Amino acid sequence: MPNTELRFCIAQFAPQWHDIHASLCDLQVLLNERIADESVGDENVCQLLLLPEMFASGFSMHPEKFAESPQGEISQAVSVLALEHRLNILAGVAQSVEQTEGRREFYNRALYWAQTGTLKHSYSKQRLFAYAGENRIYNAGEQNRSFQIECAGQSLRAAVFICYDLRFPELFRQLAREVEIVFVLANWPSSRQTHWRTLLKARAIENQCFVVGVNRVGEDKNGLHYAGGSVVFNANGDCLLDCQQEPWSEFSISVAELQRQVAQQRQEFPFLEDL
Repeated sequence: MPNTELRFCIAQFAPQWHDIHASLCDLQVLLNERIADESVGDENVCQLLLLPEMFASGFSMHPEKFAESPQGEISQAVSVLALEHRLNILAGVAQSVEQTEGRREFYNRALYWAQTGTLKHSYSKQRLFAYAGENRIYNAGEQNRSFQIECAGQSLRAAVFICYDLRFPELFRQLAREVEIVFVLANWPSSRQTHWRTLLKARAIENQCFVVGVNRVGEDKNGLHYAGGSVVFNANGDCLLDCQQEPWSEFSISVAELQRQVAQQRQEFPFLEDL
């Protein structure tokens, strides 16, 4: 089996507030700058693009102004980008679902597109941030499940969570045994940056898997500042990448090495068997 390199490309994207079209244009420019035409399909350049929570709108309590149906502009545009650049893409998006009598339900979701442009996984945030009133505006997801990231004939078993979910370790425990890597997409303000890093590291240690936190940068229209700080922790809790405030960072590891580290950590210290 080939020792396939999996390169994560982390875009600490600063959304255009409530302006999906402008945000998508910014994303297209960013990809054109970072991924040259000759790199399309080159497995050594970028395999998986990671974008923060609500990357195209910002974390807003007014989804009626921007949330789309699952077949909306964001989904169509990201699908095209995935196919065009031969990228797996994991991104946070606000979506709406039409109910009876024209009523709309809103969801804070993480979506995963394969390199073919096909949507392969959807997760709705389970723990809504009551401090900001998110629980009054959005509907919570009821469950989570793992999914496969395919990379040149090899695959990783993964899970994704969204921002406030990070404070609830029981959610991670539910999937710990079946995953090798967990992604957390967030709009995590700089005022609580220490919590962000500490909790991500804790989730990696206690679940003995890789954890990748993806945060945004810049300021939103609520006056909140975001300092990025996207990080990669391995199954031992060692920090392998700290993006700080860089708008774009890359991290690569072979699929085989990632799987080996997880398996070795769980074999040497079989804590998960005591759950």
